[in-house]
Amino acid sequence: MLEEPTRGVDIGTKHDIYGLIREMADAGAIIIWWSTENVELLELCDAIFAFDTDGQPKGFLPEEHYTEDGLAELTGMAA
Repeated sequence: MLEEPTRGVDIGTKHDIYGLIREMADAGAIIIWWSTENVELLELCDAIFAFDTDGQPKGFLPEEHYTEDGLAELTGMAA
């Protein structure tokens, strides 16, 4: 379980972290990733389960709606 694993790191280190996480997932690990960076979620996640600003579950974001607007609509947060 990862909470904001790339917060406060430079872009090169972010890409290194993304690579390590992808390697773990490719090896069969289940990664639960909490992030406030929508772009990060949309680019790296195979499935997105969203919560609203009060922490209440809102549901899965279908892959055909993997956009900033789709995620914003599901969560009720601005894109």
